[in-house]
Amino acid sequence: MLSITRRDIDLARDDLVAGVKAWNVWHLLAMQELRQRYRRSVLGPLWISVSLAVQVLVMGVVVGLLFKQEFQRYLPYATLGIIIWNFISAALIEGAGCFVGASSYLLQIKRPLFAFVVHVLWRNLVYLAHTAVIYVIVAAIFMVPLTLNLFLLIPGLALFVLNMTWIELFVGTIAARYRDVQMILQSSMTVLFWVTPIAFYPTMLGNHRWIMDFNPLSHLIEIVRAPILGEAPAAESWLVMLGSAVVGWTVAFLFFARFRARITYWL
Repeated sequence: MLSITRRDIDLARDDLVAGVKAWNVWHLLAMQELRQRYRRSVLGPLWISVSLAVQVLVMGVVVGLLFKQEFQRYLPYATLGIIIWNFISAALIEGAGCFVGASSYLLQIKRPLFAFVVHVLWRNLVYLAHTAVIYVIVAAIFMVPLTLNLFLLIPGLALFVLNMTWIELFVGTIAARYRDVQMILQSSMTVLFWVTPIAFYPTMLGNHRWIMDFNPLSHLIEIVRAPILGEAPAAESWLVMLGSAVVGWTVAFLFFARFRARITYWL
């Protein structure tokens, strides 16, 4: 049976607080990696937007024609779905390697472990900001209306980030011990893509819509995408994501508290 002492909890709490405050670690690392990735490139970080634009154009048009969708409504929906999904997929896969990838830092100098969880999340949020430009262009072309529901994006983003953070913390801790976790996640994201309403509407599934209702990723995307499209997320999505944040953070924190001291040893 796993035993967690009061000292484990206090040290884990201090690590989380110190990790958030260590912006000089996670912010500067993210900016440095972004510059190195596109060093000597003509377009630089714009390649993130260009590659996303090609993906949206091909997938959006092909799926739209296949299911005979009205492009004025469908393309903004699919564009947002692909943008958010790319963020979720990259953040989860890279999050699984947050400690392993930072081993050169963790083994040389004492740093809060949580700083490297935030580092992965922040880096992908920066990439997300670059790709969001594509949606702005699509929304302008198809004149997507702005409504008061857009203000729901604020609590939606807060819940979105909270849930993504505990997931990264949890899988990152496990993957530090079992390196196969990152490979499993990488393979799983391909399957999850097709059972999550990213480039199709849940109503297209007919009687099989329950697949979407029982898929937490559907609700995770809904609380961000719906407000941007001028709609209010379903109450069910709010409840699922709020419950996920509370339960997920409790489990992830206790798990991290129990094994925090072993992470550098596993590296």
